[in-house]
Amino acid sequence: MRRCWILTCALGFSVLALPTAAMAQRRQGNDTGLPRGDSGISDKDDLKDFKRAVELQASPDQTELLRQLRESVAEARKQAQSVLRIANAGPSNTLEHDLNQHADALSDAVDETEKENERLLKSFSSAQKSGLKATRKKLEKASSEIAKESQALAQLLDHSGVQASQITGPAERLNKALREYESEERSMGSEMGVQDEPGPDGQSATGTSN
Repeated sequence: MRRCWILTCALGFSVLALPTAAMAQRRQGNDTGLPRGDSGISDKDDLKDFKRAVELQASPDQTELLRQLRESVAEARKQAQSVLRIANAGPSNTLEHDLNQHADALSDAVDETEKENERLLKSFSSAQKSGLKATRKKLEKASSEIAKESQALAQLLDHSGVQASQITGPAERLNKALREYESEERSMGSEMGVQDEPGPDGQSATGTSN
């Protein structure tokens, strides 16, 4: 008899405790504002991504700087490819004249690229400097490579009697450096919310094939 009485009391307490536990669980869910079982991690990540995008967003001036920079890089690549094409054509009576035609234009485009790159990086806010640190390092490395290869090619083009075979290697390396810089710049532009405008053929407006 005593055993039955104890069992009855235990069952009674269990039944009374169930509504209390359920209410506490519902109250906990209401306090977080989330359905039961939802940790809220996705919402927090979305908010973090949105905040980062806002912090890295290019200003109107930076958007214009990026546009000008892309035009200068495209022009530098165009002139580098012209020099490479002339060198690949082999020796000719007009080799030196043809190379000189593009040498100054190439030098000017490379100089403008370096200046605009510097202006863009100087325009960064503190948040952009921090958030784009890795991309910025890659861009600076690519810019240094352009300066090195451009100087090597310019020294050859400054000498009379230069052979076509001497031009090919440096011109190829400069074109490669410009292409890699262009890729890094577009990655940075994408992080800053600036995309290339598509051209008539569906490619980027500043894109080149080689």
